[in-house]
Amino acid sequence: MASSRNIATTGGGIGGLAAARAPQLILAGLIALATAQPAAAGAPAGTSARAVRDLARQNVKQIAGAVGEARREYGAGVITATDVAQVEARLALARASLAAAEAQYEAARANYLGVIGVEPGGAAGAPRHKPARKKQAGARAH
Repeated sequence: MASSRNIATTGGGIGGLAAARAPQLILAGLIALATAQPAAAGAPAGTSARAVRDLARQNVKQIAGAVGEARREYGAGVITATDVAQVEARLALARASLAAAEAQYEAARANYLGVIGVEPGGAAGAPRHKPARKKQAGARAH
């Protein structure tokens, strides 16, 4: 005999699937941003990595707020301990994603500094290395 439960009220169906996949979709979006090239030509290196880091920070803050809300709802008997554990797991994933985003940003900054010779956002056209002698510096200026 078929079950008479309504899919919409049991968390099944499209809505439940979308909610279950939300953390993976957020992570996929962060990865896509991390690997994207800066939109504007001449945009500072690390722009994408910085955007991913900032989004990851915002994600952690939002999910941390959801954990607090879930704990309050659990205390009121509105949701189960499993629901709270799921939100806490999402927070752990968000924190791991933030750590990865921060590492990617620092790597991009270090790479930029190594190739260009100045910190991202530094003076345009700054020399990579100081000339060895003043005579060379004068020759480059003319």
